[in-house]
Amino acid sequence: MTSGVVIVVCLIALIEGMDIVLIGASQQAFFQDVTDWDMFVAGWLGMGQGIFQNAGAVFWGILADRGFMKRRNILCFAAAMQGMCTLSLAFVSTIPPMWPIRMANGFFLAALRPISNGIVADLASVKEQGYYFGLMQGFFSMGTSGTGMIVGPLAESEFNLPILGSTDGWRCAFAIVSSVAIVASVFSFFKMPDVPAPPMTEEEKQQGTCEVIVWEIKAMLKFLRYPSFVLMICQGIFGSIPWIVLGNLNLYVRLCGFPQSALFWLGFPGVFGVLGGFFGGVVSDRLTKQIGPRGRPLTAMLTVGFGIPLQYMLWYGIPPGSAFNTLSVFFVINTLFNLLANWAQPGCNFPVLGQIVTGKDRNKVMCWEMAFENTMATIIGSNAVPYVISWLGSDDIDFTGETDLVQARALGAAQALIVCIPWLICFGVYSGLLWSFPIDLKRVQSEKEGGAVDDTELVAGEVAS
Repeated sequence: MTSGVVIVVCLIALIEGMDIVLIGASQQAFFQDVTDWDMFVAGWLGMGQGIFQNAGAVFWGILADRGFMKRRNILCFAAAMQGMCTLSLAFVSTIPPMWPIRMANGFFLAALRPISNGIVADLASVKEQGYYFGLMQGFFSMGTSGTGMIVGPLAESEFNLPILGSTDGWRCAFAIVSSVAIVASVFSFFKMPDVPAPPMTEEEKQQGTCEVIVWEIKAMLKFLRYPSFVLMICQGIFGSIPWIVLGNLNLYVRLCGFPQSALFWLGFPGVFGVLGGFFGGVVSDRLTKQIGPRGRPLTAMLTVGFGIPLQYMLWYGIPPGSAFNTLSVFFVINTLFNLLANWAQPGCNFPVLGQIVTGKDRNKVMCWEMAFENTMATIIGSNAVPYVISWLGSDDIDFTGETDLVQARALGAAQALIVCIPWLICFGVYSGLLWSFPIDLKRVQSEKEGGAVDDTELVAGEVAS
């Protein structure tokens, strides 16, 4: 792949990582600056964005596969619009305007990762996919933690800006985050080559709107007959829930009594996420060479196994106010987490999805998979924390700027449950891929040998070279 393609797909991954924790990283300030804000509102907004993101994933996937819009143009347009949505959030102080903004944000965000994943799967050889997906995952991790570095320390401060006057810090941070999407949009337009859409048959070219919808639903039903696709949806549901709630770390440590300046150093380990994602891709490629296709799911099982004890210690194993509840300990835990616990997507998820279908269906299969998994994960993850806190017998979290170890313990217990239990289930689902992935690879190989030459593979090879 060319350096321009690598830069664009890494920027796209960075955007998604920043967006997934943006509200969580700044909500300690929202309690004071946004009227009627609480964790239930945060959950409902996340669910609203998730629903539109899932619908958008299918829309953009069809748009790309049918050739209605070039993939480069989709990335350019969607990244710019996502950046504008993030920027517009910096100008609101009440909840109602946040609803349409977050919904639109989800719709445009849905175009970015699936399309960029499809491009990588088309252009990179099978033996190199772990490497490139690893780079992307590293930038995703840097986005999640880097947002904490930017937004966390600024959120509760105020700045005297020219023309605007006194401005809340989180509003400035949102403007900074939105600029990354604008940069990605510009790079997509100037650096991303045209990767042609799969050639359509004469029957597909003459289909009307209703026929296209029916055709795509049939394609989705066909995917559901692939055992690896079904298992990928299941792992995605349970594997994504914890990532949705990890953004509450800033709120948790502020309740524990950490100073606002500590939030930068809690986010700094995200820099190691670049190395961790790259390392995960290399480990996956190495295992695949050693033991065959089962190396992909084995990589995922390893990384989930590393992540569970680290997150347990972060949220519950170290009680608030204890001797180990310190910035240095949390820094070490987050560093290990970023190095060891983000291998699943580059090492397993994306390579598996890219290999269980031919190039013609890659955008589609990734978009459908992400739509299915994100629907349930968003509904559960966005609302889980306040409900679990309530079920544990505690009151809803309300941050006033003061240390509150009781609230911190309640939030930490809820977070530990919502992170560790889904990942334990995810570990079990990944083990099922040890059986299903080789079966689906044999099916794809038999389809190719049956005479169905995939022109997309040939064209992609020319672009990559």
